[in-house]
Amino acid sequence: MGCSVASPVDQAEQERVILVNVGSEDGFLGVGKEFVGSKDKNDYHKEMNSTHFLEWFAEVIEALPERSVIVLDQESYHRTVTAETKNPTTQYRKIELVEWLETHGVPVPDDEESFWDMKVIELRELAKRNQIPPQYVVEKNYSRFWKGCQITLASCGSL
Repeated sequence: MGCSVASPVDQAEQERVILVNVGSEDGFLGVGKEFVGSKDKNDYHKEMNSTHFLEWFAEVIEALPERSVIVLDQESYHRTVTAETKNPTTQYRKIELVEWLETHGVPVPDDEESFWDMKVIELRELAKRNQIPPQYVVEKNYSRFWKGCQITLASCGSL
């Protein structure tokens, strides 16, 4: 879906340009987009992010023919989880874990007075046992426009 290009003249001094588009057996859909990135020639993935992707994807959905199949690879910006379904990570502090548990209606264990009496490791384990299935932003925001389209998140790293 995307690539990064730079002019062969003074490549080290040029900004990177990220081009994205969608094609089919009938040609490109006319939803190409260009993002200007940094001068880092080694990795354009740092420049593409969820904001850029979702901005472009809104145009893609509108242009897709009915009953299209959308296949996305494992890039993090394809798999951004909605705030409501984001599960705690090991980076969460105690206050964040307690907030998540309370927000998601997880009951305080019978042998504890409150979540605040528990150790962080116990809170993490409790949150892990009560994880909720993720919903991806791309699915939530654009499902109403899908016109019978199907989205697949590929299990491989890159397509």
